[in-house]
Amino acid sequence: ARSALVLEEISKILDAPPVDDADEEAEAEAEADESKEEDAASEESNIDPAAYSMTRNELRRKEAAIQKGLRWAASAKLLFTFSNQSDDNLRRLAIGTLYYGRVNTVQVWQILQSILPEYKDSTTEESETCGSPWASSCPPKTISRNGVDYPPSFVLEAATAFCDEEAALSSSNSEMQELCASEGSDSSTVAIPTSMPDGYYGYTVPVPRSPEDPLSTLLFAPLDNLTVDTAEL
Repeated sequence: ARSALVLEEISKILDAPPVDDADEEAEAEAEADESKEEDAASEESNIDPAAYSMTRNELRRKEAAIQKGLRWAASAKLLFTFSNQSDDNLRRLAIGTLYYGRVNTVQVWQILQSILPEYKDSTTEESETCGSPWASSCPPKTISRNGVDYPPSFVLEAATAFCDEEAALSSSNSEMQELCASEGSDSSTVAIPTSMPDGYYGYTVPVPRSPEDPLSTLLFAPLDNLTVDTAEL
């Protein structure tokens, strides 16, 4: 993964042993091109260990969050594989996951893009793209199942707004543009960022469902407004 390459390059810089003075002098004498020496010295002087350390810590936190999600997904897959639950029970489980997981409407659309074959066949998976991983899914598309258009209109509207925001961010986010430009088309080229902007290589910090989200106002409002008499519990 690209994150592993970035971490490796940062560790090479931060964990490199100190250079002995004698070795440094011998290396300088062996260098034939003085202009290359100046460029290397200039690049070395521009290294900010504190910024690289913060980037490495942030990237490690994001990797840990992804690994945790993958473990939960593997656990859920194991449950479904060996369970004989009825369709009604599975439906209740899905609804409960959406509700208690505080999944928002855009995230529902993203899940559908990842699991439904009609979407997977029409999109290109670009897990290593520097830009938005949802670019190939925008603008949102409807599919027909049993004569019914899907997803529901409120999900489609939220996805359309999300795609518009992604397009605007990709054109205005100068930091992300610089990172993508520095890496270019060569997959072996690793640009070492001094910060970790949201959306870097497709990872965005998940945002819980808000009270104004369509899932809250259209579906889950009765549950959210349900009062519980804790004294009687």
